[in-house]
Amino acid sequence: MTADDVVIAVSHSGASKELLQSVQAARENGAKVIVITSHGQSPLAALADICLCGMGREVQYTSEAGASRLIHMAIGDVLYTRVAMQEKAVFQDNMEKMRREIVKKRQH
Repeated sequence: MTADDVVIAVSHSGASKELLQSVQAARENGAKVIVITSHGQSPLAALADICLCGMGREVQYTSEAGASRLIHMAIGDVLYTRVAMQEKAVFQDNMEKMRREIVKKRQH
């Protein structure tokens, strides 16, 4: 990764050792970090340039955090859509590439 790159790190707890190591390595190489988490005071959030917090009600009751996962996916979808809106030509080109690859898989 370089200073031209952005990492989007998603973690309910924000404490996964492997994810923290990966994000730290990206930061050391100059990448910007966007974190999506349920815990804004977590170690992962501390590494973020931008921290987006979303938490479902069940967070108090279970470590599974199903509703929070859905919220995190929705936040990711919003980011994806916003980037696509800003970079329409790049988005359209990438969509065409993806469609061509999908067609290859269906032909077999």
